Amino acid sequence: MRPRKVAAPENGALLAKPNLGTLRRLERVLGFPRVEIQRVARLAGTYYQPFPKIEEPRPFQKKFKKVSKIREIDNPTGELKTIQRCIYERILKPIRLPENVLGGIPGRTIKDNAVIHVSGSTLAKIDIRSFFPSITNKHVYHLFRELLNCSPEIASLLTQLTTFRRHLPQGAPTSTPLANLMIVSLDSEIRSECNRTGANYSDWVDDLAFSGKDPRPVVNIAIRVLAAHGFAVSRTKVTVMGPRSLKILTGTRIGKTPHAHPKQHAWVRSGIHKLTVDAVPSEDRERYIRSLAGRIVHISSLEPTKAERLAIKLDLATRGK
Repeated sequence: MRPRKVAAPENGALLAKPNLGTLRRLERVLGFPRVEIQRVARLAGTYYQPFPKIEEPRPFQKKFKKVSKIREIDNPTGELKTIQRCIYERILKPIRLPENVLGGIPGRTIKDNAVIHVSGSTLAKIDIRSFFPSITNKHVYHLFRELLNCSPEIASLLTQLTTFRRHLPQGAPTSTPLANLMIVSLDSEIRSECNRTGANYSDWVDDLAFSGKDPRPVVNIAIRVLAAHGFAVSRTKVTVMGPRSLKILTGTRIGKTPHAHPKQHAWVRSGIHKLTVDAVPSEDRERYIRSLAGRIVHISSLEPTKAERLAIKLDLATRGK
């Protein structure tokens, strides 16, 4: 499907647009000579080394088993990844996005995502299916050309440097900020409906959430808008949580204040117990501990005192082994 023309956000949310019009300006911004930028862009596809990423063991499994879920990581390397980091740091990171766009933005957390919806009696969330692979090189070109005011030549170069096999690559430092810009470029109708109905709206990369008295009409509009731009929503992942339901968003329980999902604590305690009784195969122990530590970091962002106690227990369970 041909992507619709990218529109600038109605609320003027984007600040510090790069406005790159010439190669000379691009050289100064990125700190690389144009011949090198052009060479790497021309050969960009050769810098990728894709690999399958196997999901780490889940500490909360009732029975320990090797996991089989695999996700393909495109994995940019070498000079290309160096230039991508510069594009992120010097072009994409300075752009100020709306406050409801939260995923992958320094200083914005899952707690901030939950706080937006504390006042809503009903919470609805949707998941965009295969979001990164669905963002095409045409989408990315339009973002650079029309949303960020780059010249056609510069937009084309930047598109070559930030896409792989005609889509947004998994594992590139530029991919999440470009995905965020994709949402900002298409959601003006969604925002208008939220303003009209008083619904709250947040975006965590490919997870959109809406809350209020009845956010379901906004959900329907969001699904239609996304489809018009070439994105699909998994109907099985459209979740509506009413006033009496336990409301969970990005692993966070939403009440008067956000807390970690009760299962998060139980999963970590169960995982620590399995380590204590040597129920984890030795060859998987290190990866298993990393997974537990990551979950404790998640809890820490919401409930630091409880997370500190869990971290101490994990340390005791692994000490001397």
